[in-house]
Amino acid sequence: MGTPLLIRSLSLRVAILATVWAATALGEVSLAAHQVVNALWTFAAFALDALAVAAQALIGTALGQAQRDGRGLGRTGR
Repeated sequence: MGTPLLIRSLSLRVAILATVWAATALGEVSLAAHQVVNALWTFAAFALDALAVAAQALIGTALGQAQRDGRGLGRTGR
């Protein structure tokens, strides 16, 4: 079951290594710019991940309340 996740993680590491290697070959300025962009990209990814977790929790709560109140799932999506 974990094979697709392993392949995804290894592919991501190889892609990151390839971009660092390419930026290193272009010189110090390119490597520094790559580091800045990489830091911003990572920050944005973590921020969006945090929002996704919060949204999932809110949706789960809303669905649970709707089910408890007998309204069903149809009304929750509106």
